[in-house]
Amino acid sequence: MRAKPVIGITTDYDMQENRYYLREEYEKAVVECGGIPVGIFAPAGRPVQWSGGAEQLLEDYTVDNTLWEVLDGILFSGGEDIDPMFYREKTRQENGEINPIRDRYELNLAREAMARDIPCLGICRGIQVMAVACGGGIWQDLAMLDGLRVQHKGKAPNWYPIHSVRVEEGSRLAEILGESQIRVNSSHHQAVRESREDRYRVSGRAEDLAVEAIEMCDLRFWIGVQWHPERMLHDPIQRRLFQVFIDTCSTTR
Repeated sequence: MRAKPVIGITTDYDMQENRYYLREEYEKAVVECGGIPVGIFAPAGRPVQWSGGAEQLLEDYTVDNTLWEVLDGILFSGGEDIDPMFYREKTRQENGEINPIRDRYELNLAREAMARDIPCLGICRGIQVMAVACGGGIWQDLAMLDGLRVQHKGKAPNWYPIHSVRVEEGSRLAEILGESQIRVNSSHHQAVRESREDRYRVSGRAEDLAVEAIEMCDLRFWIGVQWHPERMLHDPIQRRLFQVFIDTCSTTR
């Protein structure tokens, strides 16, 4: 066992400037909770042969097995919208900018991590990547939901909670947070779509029932949240989520 767990953090990719980048809050949160952060870079470039199919694009790239010899856990970070073709929908006008470089790599990464039972924490886009990797879907815009009444796009400092989330009783998330209701700093226009066929369990919902957290209980740690706990480490409740994630990664090897 290493003295500290190595946590791979997915990085964003600027397709105009051809550069990778990562918001510092992710790195700081991992360090503060006892981990060693390592950026994960999605291989850039077009596929060699591709005719537009979702599975064909995913099969164009395989995650290097060497990665699994290095990492003890994966943090799926925030970013752009996922291409709806990966959850079998046509792109609506409300869908935002997509990044096929990240989509191709991160969906493969999430699938492989699940198969290997590597601890995973997904944040914002990250929860959506984890859901789609399981075969789930996404609401392309929250305005599509009936009864939407919560402000999900933060109009406040990014560390400031703007609405409540009800945590499902008996969930792993409830066990970790120790609370049945929390305040969160959401900043998103999409959300995971709930279905009876989902492999994951919805473990948190906003007051308007928009999905805010998912988990898989048969894996050591597999939790996705729609808000940004890495920006709220001053809140002991939010800090516990990161701390338990890092602690679980410490026992991986």
